[in-house]
Parts: sequence; structure tokens; C-alpha cells
Amino acid sequence: MNLPRPLPEPPRVLRFTIEGEPVPAQMGAVFPDGRVAKQHPRVRSYKDRARLLTSLNVRRAQWSAGPEESFAVTLRAFVGTLRVIDCDNIAKLALDCFKHIAFPDDRQVMRLLVEKALDRERPRLEVEIERLGS
Repeated sequence: MNLPRPLPEPPRVLRFTIEGEPVPAQMGAVFPDGRVAKQHPRVRSYKDRARLLTSLNVRRAQWSAGPEESFAVTLRAFVGTLRVIDCDNIAKLALDCFKHIAFPDDRQVMRLLVEKALDRERPRLEVEIERLGS
């Protein structure tokens, strides 16, 4: 008798890299006529790219996450310039991009580590999402 094989366990850790200069969440835009955009076009563009890359990596790794699980997220932001970019704004944007893709809600993140370093040759955001359990 052939018994069905159990489904493979989803990976415990999801790792991927978002190439390009990390963008802070708070960046806003003021147009010449005085109007203020809720979100700077650079932020929108980065969010779209980050969501796409998150989605592709989630599918590739066969990652799935339930509403009862908890996660640790490590973000390593390598910036290409010495301009000021706050770690908390990097985290806000990244977690917003991962929500509903890598995990149902960013409230499930129980541990968050954000590191920032200079890399003029290859700015990027390295992401690690670790499953902590239920």
C-alpha cells in the first residue's frame, strides 16, 4: 500500500538580497507648486521592487508562514553614500514590503536587528527572516 508522503517542512530561514541603495520610509516629496506627495517616487519604486523580490524569493524557497508563527528579522543595509539614513526608517519600509508576502503581519516579528554599513561599490539590503515558532 502506498502511503502519501508527508509534506516537506518549510525552511526555517529565508535569505535574500535587494540590490540597490536602501531607501528610508520617511522620504517625502514636495512638488514645485507646493503640493506634498504622501510617498516619494523613489520610495514607491523601491517598495515595488522589494515586494517583487520578496515574492520571488518566497516562491523559490517554498516559504510559507501562518498567522500564529513568530519571526526574527535581520536587515543589513549597505549604503553607497554617507548621507544620513536612519535604521528605523529602513526597517519600517522593509517590514511593510514583507507583510502579506513573507509573513501575514509585521506584528509577528518578535526580534528585529538592523545594521548599517558603507559599501560604495554595491549598495544593497540583505534580508534574513527566521522562523521562531508559534
